[in-house]
Amino acid sequence: MFPVGLDGSEHEHRIISQDRGTAEMRIEDQIDELIKAGWGVVDSDFDPIALKNWRVKAFECLTTMFGPDHAYTKYFEHFVKQGDRNNVLAAGGVLSAAKEHIKGNRIWAV
Repeated sequence: MFPVGLDGSEHEHRIISQDRGTAEMRIEDQIDELIKAGWGVVDSDFDPIALKNWRVKAFECLTTMFGPDHAYTKYFEHFVKQGDRNNVLAAGGVLSAAKEHIKGNRIWAV
């Protein structure tokens, strides 16, 4: 399960389907939501609550998908610890790379 809400309110949770294609699309959708939330952090002038919520949810997602020692997870955590605009944008780029990685695995699995 991944949290869907990104605004700190009560979170709706989705259980990812056992069907591989459906599960991957939902993961991609969740990563898209996290990417949008990252832009929300930038647009909010780095509101500390928005940054913390985004950081936690994105880190949980990456850890669940790839593990805590994967390069995507490590780079994401490194970039968001810096907290400045360029590093938050770089962390969003890590999420984009993770999404493409998932899409690439789906294509090769067919």
